Amino acid sequence: VVQGFHHDLLYSDRSLVKEINWISGNPPDSDIPMTAKFRYRQKDVEVSLESSSSGETWVRYPSRARAVTPGQACVFYQGDRCLGGGTIDMVFCGDETRGGRLPNE
Repeated sequence: VVQGFHHDLLYSDRSLVKEINWISGNPPDSDIPMTAKFRYRQKDVEVSLESSSSGETWVRYPSRARAVTPGQACVFYQGDRCLGGGTIDMVFCGDETRGGRLPNE
């Protein structure tokens, strides 16, 4: 928790998203332009996806996004078409972790 609406710790440039459900059944090609919505009333953010060999999906956004929060949904769009969505697991800015989900007990 930090004071202020524009505190630097509220911003991130990438996140790890898990449990993604793609509407088509398969992830989209990595070179198609897409956006993501991290909060209901926020503007869509341009993103790119990067899958790791372990099956994790990294979401990168060239313009830092505010208040991307672990445990909340990340929904992917191409224009007005919903491509799918998943759960934000961890959030980063540069080399710093901005937050992560607590393990289930």
